[in-house]
Amino acid sequence: MLSPMSKGLFHKAILQSGTPMCRWAVSPPGLIRKRTEAVATIAGCHFNTSEEILSCLKQLPANYIVELHNKFIEWINHPCIIFPPVVESCDLNQESFLCNHPFTDFKQESFVPTIIGLNSNEGGIFAASLFNETSLQYPELSTDSNRLLPILLMYKHMSLPKHMDEINNRIIEKYFPSGKIESDSHLDAVKMIGDGTFITCTMDMSIKLTSPVYFYLFDYQNEFSFNQYYGDCKKSLGVSHADELISLFSLKELNPKGLGDKDIEMSKLMVNIWVKFASSKILTIDGTDNGKAWPVFTSIGESVLLHIDSVQPKVIKNPLEKEYKFWSELPLLSRLNK
Repeated sequence: MLSPMSKGLFHKAILQSGTPMCRWAVSPPGLIRKRTEAVATIAGCHFNTSEEILSCLKQLPANYIVELHNKFIEWINHPCIIFPPVVESCDLNQESFLCNHPFTDFKQESFVPTIIGLNSNEGGIFAASLFNETSLQYPELSTDSNRLLPILLMYKHMSLPKHMDEINNRIIEKYFPSGKIESDSHLDAVKMIGDGTFITCTMDMSIKLTSPVYFYLFDYQNEFSFNQYYGDCKKSLGVSHADELISLFSLKELNPKGLGDKDIEMSKLMVNIWVKFASSKILTIDGTDNGKAWPVFTSIGESVLLHIDSVQPKVIKNPLEKEYKFWSELPLLSRLNK
């Protein structure tokens, strides 16, 4: 939607649990060049131009490239995205995919109706690897949170060093009443990660787009969850990142048991809503011709969204306003805005 190369190719858009406004979605200026040069040095691709480096790297075996990628992991498997898209140096003589940084120079190119939304406990798949049934598996997250939170929540390269302590302290104060991350803090960690990496960026995108936006909150717990796939924690972590995919696509390799009767009904609802949006000018909250209209999302404080917690979804007032306000007030992008 932000690329001039995409104009005219799509008549609708659906953004599930992520937008170009997320810190993990687009790199800050210069970071990926540094990482690419480091990869080239390690791989022995000592060339001066990007074209030469790329040509050299293409000759390497895929498994070696994966090994090089892992060298940039700073803690466990974080940052979870090492090489996100970058903003290009654009000119009129060649096509470029992304010319404006979404954070600092937002420019909409495709003006099409859009569904945007998130899941109620997006942070689950991340917390699933941090906790087991009885404890925090990585106690350094508690004892060394000032170093690890910026990596986990992906603001290390977005915020100025002088703001790190303020950000870290305010996050701990808000989400962990005892002042530290403890063995029974799994749900607090889920909320911190989900709020910090998904809520602000999905809602920022929703209010910046000038074409109609329809916002949803997916809050239905299928029998299978991606939490089970990404970690050892057996505790309930809620409706996690990617869990809505279970209701939209066949995922037999991940969930060979298949869907139970209730989950099948939810799947029918989700598919109907998405198909109705793609194929019709009139959008309803249940995907039927006679269903209630899905209102447009217009602002953080005054708008409503579609709460999908059962096969009878309902329109509710935005319940995420406080979380949005908290994260929006933190200087998470101060390095970009200096």
